[in-house]
Amino acid sequence: MKAKFALALGIAAALAGVAPAKAEDQIRAISAFTKQTGFTQSFLRFIDKANAAGKGTYQIQFVGGPEAVPTFEQAKAVRSGVADMGYTPSSYYAGEMAEIEALVGGNAAPWEARANGGFDMINDIHKKKMNAHILAWVEYGPRFNFYLKNQPKTRPDGLPDLTGMKLRGAPAYREFMAALGGTFVNMAAPEVYTGLERGTVDGFAWPQVGVMDYGWDKFVKYKLMPTFFNLDIVVNVNLDTWKKLSQASRDKLQATAIAWEKESAEFWTKEAAKEQAELAKRGVQDFTLAPAAGKAYVKLASDSVWARMKGRDPTNVEALKPKFYKQ
Repeated sequence: MKAKFALALGIAAALAGVAPAKAEDQIRAISAFTKQTGFTQSFLRFIDKANAAGKGTYQIQFVGGPEAVPTFEQAKAVRSGVADMGYTPSSYYAGEMAEIEALVGGNAAPWEARANGGFDMINDIHKKKMNAHILAWVEYGPRFNFYLKNQPKTRPDGLPDLTGMKLRGAPAYREFMAALGGTFVNMAAPEVYTGLERGTVDGFAWPQVGVMDYGWDKFVKYKLMPTFFNLDIVVNVNLDTWKKLSQASRDKLQATAIAWEKESAEFWTKEAAKEQAELAKRGVQDFTLAPAAGKAYVKLASDSVWARMKGRDPTNVEALKPKFYKQ
């Protein structure tokens, strides 16, 4: 209880310097990533664009990243209203809302999920469980790899054998790593460099972008292929904050966010190609599975997510799956 109270005080202190203006709705925003990363820089570009559209009706003020609110506490900060807006991988709060992993475990794009009704379904559940409105699902395009310090072995079925490897990941990877023999280590991104340096972890799962932002490429030598999972970064707004915004503010902010979904996808798809080429120049080698094994590997990744969702709360899984996962 004392720890929670101290955390609340710390968050409040971090946000206290934001002074409200009278003429415009004020929205205080936080990011799960440090400011120097490409992800947070993308979020700041979105904020600039949103603020230009919202001039006279609303303004978003960036408060900070994990230094302001610890990464895995940010969803709670948005839910409680300590922060108004959060930019974070949705899988980071899957323990509180199992269904949100439909984003990472599926293969539908954000605009496809909007068109087929899946986005509205997940947002309705989100409002009930997280007290938040999903403004956007951004940075779509890059997928995930395992990045390893040492060359992996393969099993008789052609799948990678990660037995004995300690691997950093978010909760979304836990069962997938276990199925391949790896040991899951839950670790915030800013801690990974030290973990790799000290041998606390032997590798990590991460999108096709951002590895060099943290300097992790200094330690990894192999990248498992093919890719798996969707990048599931979302922009959430506290539901009470959202309801208090004027209709003009909501309309402008939502329209800007929907446009940003496609703009950011185009940007990050190009960035992923650039980063993968640069990683290869820096000596990171692809360890590519045979076609049949690669297909089984990708399916195993997705199946692990849907099985976990069903085990936690089966209520909505069967309705969500055809919206987010194209067989």
